[in-house]
Amino acid sequence: MDLRRAAIGALLLFSGGCGRDPGRPVVGVVPKGVTHEFWKAIRLGAEKAGREFGCSIHWVGPSDETKVTEQLQLVEDLLSSGVKGLVLAPIHRTQSRKAAEDARAKGIPVAVIDSALDAEGILTLAATDNRLGGVLAAEEMGRRLGGKGKVAVLLCKSGSASTEEREAGFRETIASKFPGIAIVDEQFGNSVRETSVQMGRDILAKHADLDGFFGSNESSAYGVMVALRNAGRAGKVVGIGFDTAEELLEGLAEGTLHALVVQDPFKMGYEGVAAVMRSLRGESVPARIDTGVTLVTKERLGEPAIEALLHPGKG
Repeated sequence: MDLRRAAIGALLLFSGGCGRDPGRPVVGVVPKGVTHEFWKAIRLGAEKAGREFGCSIHWVGPSDETKVTEQLQLVEDLLSSGVKGLVLAPIHRTQSRKAAEDARAKGIPVAVIDSALDAEGILTLAATDNRLGGVLAAEEMGRRLGGKGKVAVLLCKSGSASTEEREAGFRETIASKFPGIAIVDEQFGNSVRETSVQMGRDILAKHADLDGFFGSNESSAYGVMVALRNAGRAGKVVGIGFDTAEELLEGLAEGTLHALVVQDPFKMGYEGVAAVMRSLRGESVPARIDTGVTLVTKERLGEPAIEALLHPGKG
């Protein structure tokens, strides 16, 4: 057997979801990665939909969010295994197109979640209004800086539709609403925490007069937070992140981060599986499902609605 296929087969066995009950359709759910808390919340939502709609969830993802080829191979293996539907968070908006095309060729419905995919015949896109998320981050930055200052952006990675939309929304809002604020630096963290921390350190080292710092996804927000702490500039530079993890919530509570733009990954996972199952039942599915976006500050921690959003699947 080809060594690569053997390795991917092992990944499938290791990462598989709810198991395959006889007589229940299996829906494959393939995230961009499996390490971030964001993806774990998507899995919880997918599994809830599986219970409600009477299907089994086969959950498997690449080892990190840059490996398009690995994600495509995992999808190919899922399609060959007899899944009845596919829920996909595409790593790249164009390079991941083959996954959807291969599924369509087999008559398997595809729901896309989290990030847009440039492909025909997709059931739905269940995702955040990411441009709005970037707008919310920029408006909060502008408010806290009084409309003046220098800011930097720790980007996610090239080709990720969701994060590129956030970053565009941030830039456009700063330019149009806060002409007194200049974006002085942008660097890619490539969706890796360690890389994001290093890029954050480099930016802070170059800009001793930085007033604000925005991280456009979970790992970038982590990089902003740790870099600010390590540089002794926590609380002195306005830090705003995107997504949540326990470390980021701790950073928000302590004041290193001033706000987090929060998605609803649990709902994404749920709606992706629900769309596939409704399609298999012959029901109509909306082409776009907005899963919501919320700005969370320290003051809002503890609100019941915010707690439900931050800790999905509990209760």
